[in-house]
Amino acid sequence: MLRAEAIRKLARTFAGVRAADLPGVMSRSAAANAHRLQLSVGKRMSTLTLFPGETAEQAAAAFARSGLNPAIRFLDLWITAQNLVAREHGKTR
Repeated sequence: MLRAEAIRKLARTFAGVRAADLPGVMSRSAAANAHRLQLSVGKRMSTLTLFPGETAEQAAAAFARSGLNPAIRFLDLWITAQNLVAREHGKTR
């Protein structure tokens, strides 16, 4: 369970991401054992496929170098949520 401040931060990030506008499928890899991250908003789902072993942070840096991409917004929300949950459970990120 997230604390009130963490929920507010996640809500601010979520509002900036415009999750409903994200493509349904985004990919950096079609390799076997790829990492798949999924976000659902209402009935809409977006899936981002990363290289095997690639972290969200590594993918975000690679996408940032290649210019504007909806995957950057997806990863911003993913990383924010991941960090907030880790902090709530005593695992600093």
